[in-house]
Amino acid sequence: VPTPRSGHGSGFMKGRVIVTGGEDPAIGSGQPSISSTEAYDPLKGVWFKDMPGMFRARHGVGTVVIDEMLHVFLGGTRVGLAPSADADVFIIP
Repeated sequence: VPTPRSGHGSGFMKGRVIVTGGEDPAIGSGQPSISSTEAYDPLKGVWFKDMPGMFRARHGVGTVVIDEMLHVFLGGTRVGLAPSADADVFIIP
C-alpha cells in the first residue's frame, strides 16, 4: 500500500482492491487518522492514488462491498476510544 496505514478498511470490487482510512503510523504526525483511499489493480500491478477519500478521517473502520459499492462505517477519529457513527460509500465507475 503506497500510504503507510494501520486499522484501515478494504474490499474487492470491479477487479480492484480498495483500501481506505486507517491510522498514520508516523509518530507526531498530528493527524493520527487518515481519510485517503487507494486502489490496487492486481492484473496490472498498479496502485491508483487519485481515489476520493472519506469525508472524515477515521481508523478501525468496518467495510463491506454490496452491489459494487464499498460501504465504510464506524471507526474512530482519534487514537483510543473515539467512536464515530460516520459512513461513506465508494463507487468506482
